[in-house]
Amino acid sequence: MAIDQTISLCRNLYNSALEHRIYLYKHGGINVNYYDQANERKAIKLDLPEYKTVHSQVLQEVGIDMGIKEFCITSDGELKPNPKHYRETEAKLKKQQRLVSRKKKGSNRRKKAI
Repeated sequence: MAIDQTISLCRNLYNSALEHRIYLYKHGGINVNYYDQANERKAIKLDLPEYKTVHSQVLQEVGIDMGIKEFCITSDGELKPNPKHYRETEAKLKKQQRLVSRKKKGSNRRKKAI
């Protein structure tokens, strides 16, 4: 099975599961968690033959990997570095929290710092 087809199937499954969660919550106030939907995957694999070729571990782990070294590689072989927005923002937040913690509670300077 081609990687493109596997990714497409995983994307379709994730989007339909998300749509199902939203629908049930809006129309019935029912919260469906991950485990409920994970139990439904067996039935999906039985009903839809194209999902039989996708390994079950792949279907479980649909998400974003924040620990990647490179953001993407183009068809020309050009590497795009990971922008690391999370780490930069985390450092700024850390500094701001330190500044606020040094201000007296209830003071105008603390209000300005927040």
